[in-house]
Amino acid sequence: MHEDPLVTVILPVYNSPWLAEHAYFSAIHTKNITPFKMAIHDDGSDTFTKNRLTRIDGCSSDRTELYSRQKNIGFIKTVNSALLKCPTRYALILNSDVVLGDYWLD
Repeated sequence: MHEDPLVTVILPVYNSPWLAEHAYFSAIHTKNITPFKMAIHDDGSDTFTKNRLTRIDGCSSDRTELYSRQKNIGFIKTVNSALLKCPTRYALILNSDVVLGDYWLD
């Protein structure tokens, strides 16, 4: 991505690696005009999920960050923590059970 991101898309995850992968890849591989970055926030998932999320992060570009907790603190606290770390002016909370189409952010 050549432009600085305008939006951080926050993807909270807890033990749902397949859903998270679909949500993540649908966000990354669709057409959008608005520049954005992804922030995956793992909320104390099991080892299998953590390994899958690490692979997602590993195959992405500099537009994705992975944050991982050792202990589950719940959806609301995870989202609030993610918003505090958000480096952009705007944030969008993306549930892991969605699949997006082109221009979903615009």
